[in-house]
Amino acid sequence: MGGKGLIHLANNTRPDIMFAVHQAARFSSDPKHSHHLAVKCICRYLYATKDKGLLFRQHQNNLQCYVDADFVEFDLPSSRLSRYGYIILYAGAPLLWVSKLQTEIALSTT
Repeated sequence: MGGKGLIHLANNTRPDIMFAVHQAARFSSDPKHSHHLAVKCICRYLYATKDKGLLFRQHQNNLQCYVDADFVEFDLPSSRLSRYGYIILYAGAPLLWVSKLQTEIALSTT
């Protein structure tokens, strides 16, 4: 399975591999042996969990949205940016999920 196939799976049916695929894709222009091993590990995980994925249930057709934000973790000196995220669910399955660092430094939680 090539990189495009893994990205397609991560975006459409297997959000559980999104972070690992993203990390591996960062080195697609100059891959090393360790990146090849990482992709093999992702493929082995997919084979072991081939019965998992997004499942849409016909009897449940409601739309839900969950939002959260996290104030700066002061024990991490590398970043003073807060993080926010949200997930939108339809029929109990995630359609869109986002987790990002805010662009401005938050001075308070209000």
